[in-house]
Amino acid sequence: VGLMVWLTLRTRRDRQLLAGRESFYRQVLDHLPLMVRIRDLEGRVRLENRATRSSDVARWGNLDLLSTDDGAMLPPLSRLARETQRETLLSGKPQERQFVIEGNGAEQGGFHAYRLIGFPIFDVDGRIQRLGSVVVEETEQARDRLALSELAAELETQVQSRTAELMDAKEQA
Repeated sequence: VGLMVWLTLRTRRDRQLLAGRESFYRQVLDHLPLMVRIRDLEGRVRLENRATRSSDVARWGNLDLLSTDDGAMLPPLSRLARETQRETLLSGKPQERQFVIEGNGAEQGGFHAYRLIGFPIFDVDGRIQRLGSVVVEETEQARDRLALSELAAELETQVQSRTAELMDAKEQA
């Protein structure tokens, strides 16, 4: 009887510890400013964070990774996620891609830039158990780089123009 009571109490304590740990990791995951999604090997979503659930990719969660079609019916971000996950599944190695999705021009800049990282999750025996993906939106950084390159080009033009003016002034003098 004492052993049964001890096992029951220990099991209850272990469950509470596990629930606390799961709550901790869920809160950390939900506060990341990245889109994180974990899929099984068939492409069904098993875990995702708040950023993913509140994004425009949320409705395209499950992807058929076993199908041989090209995923043409998917939106660009989901199509790229599918391709990356398939390559991760086949190679067993992380895959990383940067890409730009052109917008309709109504929004400032007219595009969105992303970095997609697909990675395998292994079990204790070294077999792929799940597939993870992290999407980092880099739109602001891409717009800043574009603005900087435009500014540099404009400054270069001004320098060439002023140099030509100085050369003319020197010749006239």
